[in-house]
Amino acid sequence: MKKGKVFGKKQIALSLMVVALAGAVWLNMKYSATEGGFTVKGEDNKQTASYLGEATFVDNKQESESVQTGGKADEDYLATAKKDRDAARSEAISELEDTVKDAKVKDSVKTAAVEKLTVLTTRSDTEASIETLLKAKGFKNTIAIIGDNDINIVIKSDELSESQTMQIQDIATSQSGLTLDKVKIITVK
Repeated sequence: MKKGKVFGKKQIALSLMVVALAGAVWLNMKYSATEGGFTVKGEDNKQTASYLGEATFVDNKQESESVQTGGKADEDYLATAKKDRDAARSEAISELEDTVKDAKVKDSVKTAAVEKLTVLTTRSDTEASIETLLKAKGFKNTIAIIGDNDINIVIKSDELSESQTMQIQDIATSQSGLTLDKVKIITVK
């Protein structure tokens, strides 16, 4: 640095970047919510929403009904899930059966369709067995969903004890033939 120069180009650029950073921090603090959500202030300058999507219009005269998006399930969530699973499976089986019956389809495609049919019916039987055995153990609302390499057991319960978890795991592994690390238990309230 030359004598007599107090500020060079680098010092001025650094100073401008520090000022810009301070401005960004100030704007972030001014416009961000205090509790982790999105804040909307009404005409009376009070907070009217704490999360994105909860804002109401200023001229809205009606009370709005809140929609819960947490971990609680409706009364017939599991029944709806079973119905949806069975409907999707029935549609897939129907399409595979049509493929097998079609005279224009190659034999290799028919063989693959028969294999998929076998897998789907085996999964369906295994899921039904697991659900029946869980019901016999006292778990009334359950659904078992078997994937290619895993199984998910959804149970309506607030909390499971260690012995209940072990019962569920034992039933799932013995019926599906999958190892314990492939079993996932999900509780819904």
